[in-house]
This record gives sequence, structure tokens and C-alpha cells, in this order.
Amino acid sequence: MTTARFDRLELKYLVDAAQRRMITAGLRDCVPDVHGDASGRYPIASVYFDGPNHDVYWDRERGVPSRRKLRVRIYGDSGTAGQPASFLEIKHKYGRRIAKRRAQLSVDDALRAGRGLAPVAKVSAAERLVVDETRRMVIAKRLRPTCGVRYIRQAFQGVAANADLRVTFDDALGCRADDLVPSADDSDYPIALLGDGLSVLEIKVDVCAPKWLADLVGSAGCALRPLSKYSMAVEALGLVQLTGAATISIAAARRRTTIESPTGARS
Repeated sequence: MTTARFDRLELKYLVDAAQRRMITAGLRDCVPDVHGDASGRYPIASVYFDGPNHDVYWDRERGVPSRRKLRVRIYGDSGTAGQPASFLEIKHKYGRRIAKRRAQLSVDDALRAGRGLAPVAKVSAAERLVVDETRRMVIAKRLRPTCGVRYIRQAFQGVAANADLRVTFDDALGCRADDLVPSADDSDYPIALLGDGLSVLEIKVDVCAPKWLADLVGSAGCALRPLSKYSMAVEALGLVQLTGAATISIAAARRRTTIESPTGARS
């Protein structure tokens, strides 16, 4: 989990329990993530940053084509393989691609960087770039911790010909607007973001999804959806006012299901 930079295609779906079982059973050349339990499951807890006017949220709602999101994230807890790992992360979305830049820091140092301060611990040259970019974002957008989100991820990593493929299911999504100092074993995120039996399926790949996976997802009746856990949390917590025809239409458009299959499938 220590890779400092990613750049990949990311496809998201909202799936029910039956669709999840069908897709999991049909995965080829994929193994459970070694950082999780035997089935690849582990918790993820994040603190997201936004400005006083929630510009990060509204940039997404307005469809700004190139936008960045800052978060402090913990992967794993005391019950998963290895030690929990915490990161300062910048997620940069452009088109359907995602660039993620991150520095592995203690939670305290990551939160310091989120205030525009230098970490106490020594960082690598690559991590210094992330810290410096964070500082510029904090100053320009007046970012501060806004909300926390936690969920359970089941992750599968491709092998052999599918080595660039990662398939994840996220469930038990919860959020909160207080106590914005995350810890690995804190599961108290009382506001649910998904209904019973629902999961967020994410397909992440360097260039294009394999054809067998596109066929599998299509046969399960899944449809691409523009999902953001941060946006879901902001709305559930009432941190933005969705009033007036314009803002309501923006939010409605984001929630509307897009009926299409994964693009650029490879044989």
C-alpha cells in the first residue's frame, strides 16, 4: 500500500447482494488483497477536506473536468494483515481517469500537512511533492477537515495478464461530521450512506477493462454511476443546502443512473 503515485481508469457501480455474488464468483486471475483478511476485506477510514463554501463538493456537482480532493486515510485495523497504514492523499480526477498522489505519514503528521504545516517526520522526495502540493491546495482553497467516512472494502488484485486490474466492493458506508481525527479501530460512523445489501463496485485498471469483466458486469445488469462517497456524506450530514431549481437539478443529475457498459474493453 506504499506506492506514492497512481494513474488509472476508474469505473464505479452501485450493486446489490446478488450482483456482487455473481461478479465475485466470475472473477478471473484475481486474488484477494493480501492486506486484508482471507477474503480480502479490510476497513478504510478517511477524513476529507473542503473549504468554507464547500468548493470541492460543488466542483464535482458542476462537473468541473479537472478537480482535486484532499484526504487523510487509514487502511486496515488491528484485525487485518500487517499494521494499519495512514496516508495523506490527493485524488485528481480528469475525465474518467484518476491520478492519486500520496505520502505515507502518521495520522498526526498527515493532519498537520492538512493544515499547511510541515510533517514532523522526515519524508522522501516523492512524498515531499505531495506535502508541498497539499500546502498549496490548503492555502488556495482554505481547506479544513470537513467530514469522516468509513467503510469495509473487499479487494481483489489481478494477476498474470490482469496484473494492472483491481476490483473492489465497498459496503457498510458510514459518516460523521465530528471527531475528525481518525483511528484504525474506531468504527463509530453512525450515519449510513447505503441501504442494506448495497455495495459500491469499483474497477480500476491502467488502460481498459478486460472483455471478460465487461461481459460479466453487463450480464449482472450493472450500470455505471457517478458515485462520490464524500459527496454522499456531505449531503447526508446536511453540510450543503440543496435549495433552488439549479442546485436540485445538479444533484439529481449526479444520482441519475447512466445506462452503459464499461468502455474500452480488451479481449
